[in-house]
Amino acid sequence: MKLKIFSSGNLLVFAALVAAWYVIATVISPFLHYQLQQSAFITDRDFLQRFSDYPGGIADYCSLFVSQFFFFNYLGSFLIVAFISIKGLLAIRMTRMLIGKSKFEFGISALFILFGTVVFFDYLYPYYISIRLLFAVLFTWAFCAVHLKYPKYSYFVWFVLASLLFYLASGPALFVFALSTVFIYLKTNTNGSKWVIASAFALFAGLLPYLGFKFVFQSSFENLYKISIMKPPASLAYTPEVSTYVFYSLLPLILLGVFISTIIPERKAVPVAKGKKAKVKSKFFQRELFVVLFQVIVVSVLGYFLFNKAYNPLKKNLLTIEYYAEQRQWKKVLETTKYIEEYDFRVNFHGARALSHLRLLPDQLFEYPQLLGTYGLFIDANMARSASIITSDLYFDLGYMGESQHWAFEAQTLLPDSPRILKRLVMINLINRNYLLAEKFLRILDGNMLCCDWVRQHKQFVTDTSLTNSDSLIVEKRRFNPVKPVINTGDEGCLKLLVETSKENRMAYDYLLSFYLLDTNLRGFIEYLKYYPLYGVKTLPRSWEEALIIFVAQTKTVPHNFSPQIVDEKIVRRFAEFSAVIRQNNNNLPVAKNALYSKYGNTYWFYNLYLNPKVTNALSKKAEVK
Repeated sequence: MKLKIFSSGNLLVFAALVAAWYVIATVISPFLHYQLQQSAFITDRDFLQRFSDYPGGIADYCSLFVSQFFFFNYLGSFLIVAFISIKGLLAIRMTRMLIGKSKFEFGISALFILFGTVVFFDYLYPYYISIRLLFAVLFTWAFCAVHLKYPKYSYFVWFVLASLLFYLASGPALFVFALSTVFIYLKTNTNGSKWVIASAFALFAGLLPYLGFKFVFQSSFENLYKISIMKPPASLAYTPEVSTYVFYSLLPLILLGVFISTIIPERKAVPVAKGKKAKVKSKFFQRELFVVLFQVIVVSVLGYFLFNKAYNPLKKNLLTIEYYAEQRQWKKVLETTKYIEEYDFRVNFHGARALSHLRLLPDQLFEYPQLLGTYGLFIDANMARSASIITSDLYFDLGYMGESQHWAFEAQTLLPDSPRILKRLVMINLINRNYLLAEKFLRILDGNMLCCDWVRQHKQFVTDTSLTNSDSLIVEKRRFNPVKPVINTGDEGCLKLLVETSKENRMAYDYLLSFYLLDTNLRGFIEYLKYYPLYGVKTLPRSWEEALIIFVAQTKTVPHNFSPQIVDEKIVRRFAEFSAVIRQNNNNLPVAKNALYSKYGNTYWFYNLYLNPKVTNALSKKAEVK
């Protein structure tokens, strides 16, 4: 298609594409879509077979191939913009085929760019929706070309294209095709039977999914008519928003506009006297410059409001935190948590995990409000979509391979092809010396083209098992991994078993003492605190000192094996000041709360009195805490 750069607004279209790429790459970040949805494309025949037995499966297969590259943020952004631009260019091409060059070509392209970008602000947005729509646009363009060149054969071609499109991209794509081609047919035909034929097109498109469900495909009836299909995991189910429906409606609406433009009577030309030249008077608002400028303003204003409404920095920051945690960039995890002002249990969980890896958990445990107590350390499976995956990661970090594998299998039932989960299972089985099982997972993972290097690096441990003894991570986790067969001990039981297994596992020790503090179980805390010299601790961290002082104040005794000098004098004086504030308020704790918060809000003492879930009853509605 030839476009005149200045007259057609081609430069503006290019600028809009660049702007869309920038927004997608820097504001939306496709790698977060990959992080949440765990897109996986495997190159073997069995994987393809899964997508060949239901309508829309081929488009889904293609979408997985493309969306796996969202792992590379800038490349993923380029691919998204490229496929959006194809839709816009084909729409422009069809309008040119039907009515010639239009002043609204920039608007057509810009609307596809705008809504094709906005839908990605929802990180649950499945990319197959865009790919299915691309199939619909391509098939509509193909029909338009055939119909204009070979009108006698276009009826037969329409039914072939409609049937093939339904199989490739399912019902909603077929409806886009049917509506669009109806307007094309009505625009290009003047015979009286055109309305009958157009009605036949629409009727066939409406019935075809039902007939397919009834006689051909074993698929959910609803899925054949819905833009977003319901398939596991339900936690990743996407609910289409208005912007998604508008995105699907753009092509039919544009072609409807083309059809309407042909039935509006044209203004008759004013006769000119013989021998005089006709003066062509064009009002300013009819000139191409004004029309294009008007489109730029409308699209800019619309884009501003849509982006502001769709952009949710909280969701992005939460996904970014999980991404950094998976990449083991613990300092970046803590940096990102600072952008989230309100309490969120996921921030609590990942923040504690990051602090533990940096050996800061006992000192900074109460820098974040522990509103859920122990549920801030271990997420309830009902509280987060990715609870199974991140719980598996946590237990792997702690060194408990049995629990890590249990949660990895839980996650795999929902995301069977997830590279992240498969990598975890490979590492667990290498540590457990289950080399045949590790090799099986490596073989599956090797079908994912993005994991070839990782597979090659870890395949050597299966080929020569003695090499595992030179890998520091595998050796460490083997030391930490409990060998005692225990079932359903709970989080506390797992931590105690890890501490009993190895006196080098500082992370497990920190987590156990933190667990007791958050559970306000001071006797359990004191029982295990005495082992602190075995873990290389020279001086007690702040939260441990604060808890020890409370224990002494409550029991009026210093625990065995502890000298009074173990607690810093500054902490002792600070606790005395804390107690004095309460006495000044006549021991009325609710009244003293505000006075204590500014200076002692990040202490175990304040947590014990005010934030402890046993006091606030927060656990009764923990799923609602955000």
